[in-house]
Amino acid sequence: MATIEVEVTCPNCNSKQVRLKSKKHKFPRQYQCKCDKCFSEVKGTILEYCKLDIVTVFLLMILLSLKLSSRRISKLLCIEYNSIYRLVITIMKNLFCKRLEYEFSGENEIDEVYITAGKKGEIVLDREARVRG
Repeated sequence: MATIEVEVTCPNCNSKQVRLKSKKHKFPRQYQCKCDKCFSEVKGTILEYCKLDIVTVFLLMILLSLKLSSRRISKLLCIEYNSIYRLVITIMKNLFCKRLEYEFSGENEIDEVYITAGKKGEIVLDREARVRG
């Protein structure tokens, strides 16, 4: 199996003279630059302050795509609800902001969608009329 070499640059000084701070294969890996600044692989991403490992984050995204609730995901992954909720909100806000970056040009068409809210207008005979005002 071939390995892919990725060039790592320092986010502070854009130098390519960086070294691994530790030889452990732990995510996120820590690097140290020639300018004596330390940084990780997730510096500048939405996972910068996330304490969960990357496998858990990807599993969370898969469970979100299956339309499970945050509470159900926290029970499945045995992780505190507040941690899951914060990460879900961060992911959703990022997706919403990315959606706003797209600009359309030329002629565009939008279809209308009407959402019904139950059985409006139907007469229900098995209960009394509600008391008004």
